[in-house]
Amino acid sequence: MHFAITGLQTFLLAASGGLLFYWLQIPLAWMLGPLCAVVTWSQVRKQPQHFPISVRNTALIVLGYLIGKAFTVSAAAQIAAQLPVMLIVTALIVLMSM
Repeated sequence: MHFAITGLQTFLLAASGGLLFYWLQIPLAWMLGPLCAVVTWSQVRKQPQHFPISVRNTALIVLGYLIGKAFTVSAAAQIAAQLPVMLIVTALIVLMSM
């Protein structure tokens, strides 16, 4: 029973984070909002949140589809133009984390 309550709490927390980020017009609101809300809540309460893996996997499939659907030739061109900078920044992050 405790797992079901924690799962419902996590869902409501994630949904409220997504709504907040959507309302604030933050890019990737439905990915970053739930992530920030659940991580912040977990750190404040010092208690991990739980969610059924099957639901998480289904949500990742839906998100993957939605992100892929928005990918256009114009987006690919912009990524290609910024690729050197992205690679340098990634390498610097990896080096600094060592």
